Amino acid sequence: MAAARAVHSGLMYRAAESVSDATKAMKQGSRASPENTARQALAQKDFAFVPVMVIHGSKDDTVNPVNADQVVEQFMAMSRLADGGNKALTEFTRSESGGDRYPYEMRDYRRGDMLLLRKVLVEGLDHAWSGARPGESSGLGSNPRLAESKKLPATFGKRAEDEGKSPGPPSQERSGYGLSAR
Repeated sequence: MAAARAVHSGLMYRAAESVSDATKAMKQGSRASPENTARQALAQKDFAFVPVMVIHGSKDDTVNPVNADQVVEQFMAMSRLADGGNKALTEFTRSESGGDRYPYEMRDYRRGDMLLLRKVLVEGLDHAWSGARPGESSGLGSNPRLAESKKLPATFGKRAEDEGKSPGPPSQERSGYGLSAR
């Protein structure tokens, strides 16, 4: 099983029941309840909660950023329901800007010392992978200034895996992930 997952410019589980519903959800957010769909996910026989990183651009006009909020709400509900709701999640927020990177806000959600969820909202990014070259709508590109943004999901996954093995105080992360050159 994977130590963590990443959702980039995506929809929550069971956001839609048809292609037309999916198109509407992409533009406006889902009409489905994140709490109810979290319960549906937990009812699956092979369900196993893993930490998730949600990455979305603030200027995405293909998949409305409200979808990132719904994914976060759904995973918070999954975490609470899978754990029996015994411990509250704590939220930590930080912002980065400067250089040739898009500014971004990063929100971490923890239960105790365990990192369960991270949301990264990239200011000014449209519907593109945050590691794409300027003018690309997808793909990792080969610009060396983007090396850190390509590592962001892997770094999150490694940290979630390490924290899952030995709970303890959160390690200090290096800031300045470099979320795409302009």
